Amino acid sequence: MMGKEKDSPDRLVSLMRSKLADLDRDLASFQATVEGDVKADIKAGHRRAHRRGIPAKIDADPDLRAFIIARLDTHTFTAICAEAAAHFPQNRRTSMSALSRWWQREGQFLPPQPQNIT
Repeated sequence: MMGKEKDSPDRLVSLMRSKLADLDRDLASFQATVEGDVKADIKAGHRRAHRRGIPAKIDADPDLRAFIIARLDTHTFTAICAEAAAHFPQNRRTSMSALSRWWQREGQFLPPQPQNIT
């Protein structure tokens, strides 16, 4: 009695490549669908531009935002607020509570900043 014949490695590689090509095609189709849905919602940009309330000072001031992001990985919120107070005029400073709210809403989702080691 003969056992089940094993598949050759070349055949297995060919099958795996075929499955991988199918997965790549499915992924491309899915990404196109998702991007199409987001782009199709042309009213989203208009709604975003006309939200109620006052935008956060950190979001409205790109210099302050860049200043804060540059220090997020190495400073505490207290130290960031202290340095911002020393660096920016009174009307462009941020408070500890504003920084904390901004962090909860957006900051924690930022990618880590590369460290400059010299």
